[in-house]
Amino acid sequence: MVWVIISNKAKVGQDEKVQKIVKLLMTLAISLGTVMMPRITATFVSGNHEKVREYMNNLNWLMSYLLKLKIKLEKEKNKWKLQLQVQGM
Repeated sequence: MVWVIISNKAKVGQDEKVQKIVKLLMTLAISLGTVMMPRITATFVSGNHEKVREYMNNLNWLMSYLLKLKIKLEKEKNKWKLQLQVQGM
């Protein structure tokens, strides 16, 4: 791993905030998988394959949406400005 010393405190703060946002989105994705897997399994075992397909399509759409999210964080007049954009949509 390469360690870089950053002398600008604003840049360090910006990097920390972006890391927190990314960790939040990763937690959201993992939580959805953890919650939905037992439901999908139970639905599959009950024989309702159409509902399983619906759950999987919804999860795939949401995960692809999260992967396309572009996070831009900048400081303007001592306030942080956060922009979230979805690439390709």
